[in-house]
Amino acid sequence: MIRINSDANEVSLAHRMHIALLKAAGYGYCGATPRRRIHLEFVAGLVAGRLRKGQQWLIWNGMRWPAVLPCWLPWHCCTVALCPKRTDPSGDEWEKGPAVPESRRRGGAGTAVCDGKIYLACGIMDGHTSWTVAWFDEFDPAIGEWTELPDTPRAGDHFSAVVSDGQLDLVGGRNTSYHEPDNFMACFDEVVPEADVYNFSTGAWSTLPAKLPVPTAGGELAALDGSIYYFGGETGQELAHSDALRLDTATGEWHPAGSLVTGRHGAGTAGLDGRIHVVAGSGGRGGGPEPDSTEVLDAGL
Repeated sequence: MIRINSDANEVSLAHRMHIALLKAAGYGYCGATPRRRIHLEFVAGLVAGRLRKGQQWLIWNGMRWPAVLPCWLPWHCCTVALCPKRTDPSGDEWEKGPAVPESRRRGGAGTAVCDGKIYLACGIMDGHTSWTVAWFDEFDPAIGEWTELPDTPRAGDHFSAVVSDGQLDLVGGRNTSYHEPDNFMACFDEVVPEADVYNFSTGAWSTLPAKLPVPTAGGELAALDGSIYYFGGETGQELAHSDALRLDTATGEWHPAGSLVTGRHGAGTAGLDGRIHVVAGSGGRGGGPEPDSTEVLDAGL
């Protein structure tokens, strides 16, 4: 049975997540988040897969700037890779890593880890204004180098990425570069219903036949036990969506998976021990109110 509940006192997740991820994202524990964050794109520690023993990385692609990070980053522009200092085992200090190449910098992209490498897909170069791209890049922390890969099937931004069964799945998002002469905010409804998949073995992209039943931007993904879960997101409506959907990777079909207690977009997710944790985000279109709650999905399929 699938159940989604608010879990304000859950502390076990904090013990399982790497402290570097939590501090970088602005939280000290799971439950109510001391600092509310939206649109954080991070890859680190146990959540996305260990990259190298004793070292986690963060690809900064967010809208807020935690004081623990060593540099100011432009609005919605992903510019640097960060990692805890190797001389600091507590992970309380960060050092600047190899910058994203200037010609490939953007925000609102999807990030994921596979086989020790970080992948950055799509994004938008100029905040909520223009230059949505279909770029696909790989970062190898072992040598500190970025590599350009074949473009995704379509441009998009404000979406999530997740690795499952040797494939990278891109789900949700929108084209924020779309505006109408009398409606600049028309972009909120220019959502992407298709889900694109990258096969790491063949280096080829494909598109799933089944479209996202409730297409949104800023939704969150998590992979667990042969399924991919998609939560929430935003469109032109005033409040963020609360829908929870499950993709059966064996059949390629989407199924309802209940609903969030509080609709949100730009949240953080992690799957651990048969449960998916959905943290923080924004409860309304564009931003605010920002919930400080953690919700948990018990995926008892």
